[in-house]
Amino acid sequence: NDLIWQSGTKLLMGTRSGVLKIDAESGKILTSAPNLEKINQMKRAVRKIEKGPDQNLIILFNRGFALVKPEQPPAFYSTENAFHFGLRDDRIRVAKASRERDRWWLGTERGLFLFHTDKQKFEEIPDFQNISINDISYTEKHLYLVTNQGLAQMTNSPRKVTFHNHYPDDMLSSHLITFIKKDSQGNIWAGTSGNGLNRIDLSNLKIKHFLPGIN
Repeated sequence: NDLIWQSGTKLLMGTRSGVLKIDAESGKILTSAPNLEKINQMKRAVRKIEKGPDQNLIILFNRGFALVKPEQPPAFYSTENAFHFGLRDDRIRVAKASRERDRWWLGTERGLFLFHTDKQKFEEIPDFQNISINDISYTEKHLYLVTNQGLAQMTNSPRKVTFHNHYPDDMLSSHLITFIKKDSQGNIWAGTSGNGLNRIDLSNLKIKHFLPGIN
């Protein structure tokens, strides 16, 4: 279901029953760390693995997620225990490590949350309440979010949100954004459903369209 580099030639692969550690050169399955073995004992399908600073991982399941820190048991969060800490929805679509230490952005079917791992608190971002978040990327100054209402741009200090689905900000080829990626030049690329690619030049905020009519 997902694949990330861990270190050197070591890969982590999310499967229908947990996480496999693989040597990329030989293809051999390696022995996983004890904290990952605890996840494998649950036999839960892994949808996505996100790597953060200090080798921390967030592993997304169909419902809920696990925070995995080196040499520590994994911490599991779902509706059963996370609701009391402020998470209203455990159907998490995307996780992205924040630039702030001990913080993760979590995009769910019902909003955006900032997870304070040191305090086990979930801070809900009011501008995105009941909005589905499908992908997250960021630059030095902005957070970009793929939502069911189009592409959103957020500055954190002070917090300001702009949706690129109203004039004059509506310059995208489609509001049906499927993913966003940042390139080595700092540009944001937004893929759409049926209307190609959009490249956002962050130096002047100009948008250029590529491959129209392609998913």
